[in-house]
Amino acid sequence: MKSPIKWTGGKKREIPYFLPYIPDNFKIYIEPFFGGGALFWHLRPESAIINDINEDLMNFYRVLRNNYDSLKNILLNYEFSKDFFDKLVDKLNNKEYSCPIERAAIFYYLNKTSFSGKWRVNREGHYNNTWGNYKRPNYKKLDRKYSELLKGVSIQNTDYTHLMEEYKSNSDAFIFLDPPYLNCDAMYTANQDFINIYDYIYNYMANCESKVMLIVKGDKYITNLFEKYIIDTYTVNYSHNAKSQTKNKHLIITNYHENPSSTVMNAISL
Repeated sequence: MKSPIKWTGGKKREIPYFLPYIPDNFKIYIEPFFGGGALFWHLRPESAIINDINEDLMNFYRVLRNNYDSLKNILLNYEFSKDFFDKLVDKLNNKEYSCPIERAAIFYYLNKTSFSGKWRVNREGHYNNTWGNYKRPNYKKLDRKYSELLKGVSIQNTDYTHLMEEYKSNSDAFIFLDPPYLNCDAMYTANQDFINIYDYIYNYMANCESKVMLIVKGDKYITNLFEKYIIDTYTVNYSHNAKSQTKNKHLIITNYHENPSSTVMNAISL
């Protein structure tokens, strides 16, 4: 089951590489940097906490869980045009939406109709991605199954450290980390600062009782920092167009040892 939204850095097609290393004996699933939540939608854990610092994103998930019918009705009445897109961008940036449900509808519409579906804001927090000019965007298609799967899930919008500290001594917790990359060129929230994330995660993994998995691009700094926790690597081939590809090595990092339940492949094309 794939995520209902597009999200930069999503791990949907990379799951086969790290899925064999996920522990099978955890009682609660925690994802502090949720984004599109590819692994969550794949695993569908019975008990889960999902979190992200992006207010619009987490408002969308709350509304999707609690107000599916109202959200869907708004989307069905949205028109597909650049003028309407620009109108909704202005409404979002000026906070002129009438309620959280309309805010969620605007978020979903922009996610499906903007260029590459990228959520991008400036330092004032104003959405600034452009019209995607797609022929058949699917913003009117939002399956009820997503709402049903979110029932009982704790949806939070807080700093990742607050959530992680709460479960630091919980040996039944599995914490999946897919934070923004250090060289990320997209602004997800206003005044974002990711430089201290990885130092915090390293210290956390060394001193917590919960099981933690981190998936991250393997640059020199990250590789040196997490050297003793790296259990495997895989190569991702990003296809930009028919003639251009970029290869990146990704690291599978854990503070526990889990024997893989199946063979991990060496490369995947995206």
